[in-house]
Amino acid sequence: MLFDDCAADTACNAAYPNVRTAFATLVNELTEQPRSVTVRAPSTGQDVQVVIDGYKLANLVLTSSLSPGSIAPIPALIDNLANGDGTQAATRLAAGVPPPGVTGYGLALAESVNLVEALRCEIY
Repeated sequence: MLFDDCAADTACNAAYPNVRTAFATLVNELTEQPRSVTVRAPSTGQDVQVVIDGYKLANLVLTSSLSPGSIAPIPALIDNLANGDGTQAATRLAAGVPPPGVTGYGLALAESVNLVEALRCEIY
């Protein structure tokens, strides 16, 4: 799992020692109060407003774990969002990550909903 791997990696753990807690807190906070972030859409070059809620964040993390090479930047993305910015997550979402219509997207979404509910139980 992402959080265990980060904790076991000296550099990742030093940079993001509370990534698991930060993620759980963000999912809950963003579920209650989504955040709007303006970024430049990679496909059009135009500024777009991306709304990030807890489900989108959980789904982004989950689907990133399914794609080789996509999970490595997630601790930094969580930290960026936790520190009030959110451009890293918004840029990935504006670029279509996760891409719509991929095989198993519905399954991934269902898993992210289960993850959000599990995190709610962990926090409370």
